[in-house]
Amino acid sequence: DKFTYITPPAPTVTGLSVTSAYTYLATPVVVTGTNFLAPSKVTINGVTVPFSRVSDTQLKVTLPAHVAGAVDLQVTTPGGTSATGS
Repeated sequence: DKFTYITPPAPTVTGLSVTSAYTYLATPVVVTGTNFLAPSKVTINGVTVPFSRVSDTQLKVTLPAHVAGAVDLQVTTPGGTSATGS
């Protein structure tokens, strides 16, 4: 018999509980998606932000105060990093 190791699937972000906030406030956000298996980091524009894993499909993230404008949120797991702009 043979045993095969496989690469886990990359995470995908499908939604955010909040899509905007004031620039001067830290904002709690629930991130929904798929394949949040053993996430190692969550970033906005490449900067790591605090998070906790709720399940394979949800993370609780605290986004820090930030200058006005859109940011890319990405999740990194052993399977890879989610796409930008998702």
